[in-house]
Amino acid sequence: MRGICKVLIVVALVFWINGVANAELYSGKKLAEDWKAYKIMAQPNSFKSPKLLQGMAHYTGYVAGVIDSYYDLLFFSPETTAKQLIEAVGEYLDAHPEEWHEPAVNLVLRGLRERMSEKIGKRKKKHDVY
Repeated sequence: MRGICKVLIVVALVFWINGVANAELYSGKKLAEDWKAYKIMAQPNSFKSPKLLQGMAHYTGYVAGVIDSYYDLLFFSPETTAKQLIEAVGEYLDAHPEEWHEPAVNLVLRGLRERMSEKIGKRKKKHDVY
């Protein structure tokens, strides 16, 4: 009985340690690679390889998923399109390659926050509301 308990404890620790090590499912570096695929696929007459298509799909799906997950915390005008938000995150990635080592969700949220602050700043200057 003690032998079985020891084995179960070891197995549980292995799964727990593995889960902690793989907590980041989608890295900032992978997000940036998939953003590059998105940009290539967005160009007219570009070569549409399955790998590029997969990268574009991962990128758009991931960013859209983060937006949906944090929708109640994000404030965008009704005129804002998903494409604008997806591309705003990509522009943030291009501007901050030093952050690619971080989890992708952090970069997406920072890109969206930067986009929101730009819009608020433009509104502020235009209407002097704040």
